[in-house]
Amino acid sequence: MACRFTVECNTCQKPVWSKCTSPKSTRRHDINVRAVVASKECGVPLSTMKTMFSIMNMPNVMHHKTFYEIGLEVREAAIGAAEEVMSASARVIKERHQSNVYTTERSSPSGVQVVNVSYDGTWHKRGHSSHYGVGVAIDVDSGYVLDTYTVSNFCTGCTRAPDPDSPQYLSWFERHKPLCNKNFEGSSNAMETRAAEVIFSRSIECRGLIYGTMLCDGDSKALTRVNDLGVYDIPVQKEDCVNHIAKRIYNQLEQVKKDNKQKLNRKLTAAKIKKITNTYATNLRQNAPDIQKMKLGVMGGLFHMMSTDSAPNHRLCPEGETSWCKHNRALAKGEQPPPHNPTLSPDIGTYVFPIFKRLTDPALLSRCVRMSTQNPNECFNSTIWRRCPKVLFAHLPTIETAVALSVISFNMGPTGLYKVFERLGLTWGAVTNSHAIGVAETRIRHSKRKGKNISKWKRKHLQQNHLNEKDKREEREGVTYSSGAFNC
Repeated sequence: MACRFTVECNTCQKPVWSKCTSPKSTRRHDINVRAVVASKECGVPLSTMKTMFSIMNMPNVMHHKTFYEIGLEVREAAIGAAEEVMSASARVIKERHQSNVYTTERSSPSGVQVVNVSYDGTWHKRGHSSHYGVGVAIDVDSGYVLDTYTVSNFCTGCTRAPDPDSPQYLSWFERHKPLCNKNFEGSSNAMETRAAEVIFSRSIECRGLIYGTMLCDGDSKALTRVNDLGVYDIPVQKEDCVNHIAKRIYNQLEQVKKDNKQKLNRKLTAAKIKKITNTYATNLRQNAPDIQKMKLGVMGGLFHMMSTDSAPNHRLCPEGETSWCKHNRALAKGEQPPPHNPTLSPDIGTYVFPIFKRLTDPALLSRCVRMSTQNPNECFNSTIWRRCPKVLFAHLPTIETAVALSVISFNMGPTGLYKVFERLGLTWGAVTNSHAIGVAETRIRHSKRKGKNISKWKRKHLQQNHLNEKDKREEREGVTYSSGAFNC
């Protein structure tokens, strides 16, 4: 992308002045390296950049081999910077534990600091057929990413290997082995467990920490596998994400509706299922960490939704003038209780009650007392696939670059990219710095606004209205789309 301007003498034809449009910090022009960094940060492949440049009537951005070579340099710089950031984050976490800013109930006989982490896996492709998966451990208290590991069961070079019985295979294998992108032989379903093995096994060596509690969604055998390996001198305990527990209510109600279409299709609508789920989650949060109160609160919410004027059932609802229960609030003020508008009829309640009873088991609730969520993991996962879109094919180096850049951005914000620039020998310009600061300020402003209770209530209210409108449209239109239902 760089151009060189040269002024020559008309008489002797010798150059008298020469200037390049882009300096060279290393053996490459800065503009080329910056273009590749921008491509990796924005999730834009070379083909898209070529299309953009052609539409703007500009020369070709660069040769694909040059792009690949610079991409490998960016990968090394990003991985090195990400490792530096995660190590610094681990030191900050240890200092905060030592100063009692963060506290943990557990300790290790070895004296190594024990912390609580949220662990989750994410995949490059949907449908349990991905060649690449990423395991991520995030500190529950600080929200810092502590470690990541990318798993790959595919290598393009291996698909072009000579026959293993041929005499050329051994020499090919020796040349290919250092470059092979495959580091796992299992299925995509086992990638989350494999990443957990690596991350937990090296936590003491690389971070000086013991991940004593794993906050997870229960979708994989990661916790069982880590404990079977015995990587620590204490067992790793499990905590459940309260959002995933609430999601079980939603999924099980959807399954009940599907299994009993004739009885529940118009009675148990999507809006009602969402309201039941929100009631369950809200009562858990309001009564934590007392397990008995959590159970009674959840069951009280269910009975409240089934109450009628002829059969009010509010004995488990909170009492007093500040109660969320309109019936008990009116009684506390000496007023006439308002008429009931039951969400659930008794026949629907017979299907819902067993699910609530199952999901108020004390053993389950004991793993939710801190009301922790995996929202940081879900947020981090989205930053990875924003830099490496799932709809595009990618090799392992591209995904590793996206993971490393996401770690830097997640732990340090947009200005953390300067660490990659330093390792690539690039200058952190004034325009780049101004943009990064502006993005960080915008993110903080939006986060504060979305974190307000009124904003959360408004989002829930809009979502509930949307579901109500959706149910009304479907009831008005009838069945208009179903797989194979309209074949003549």
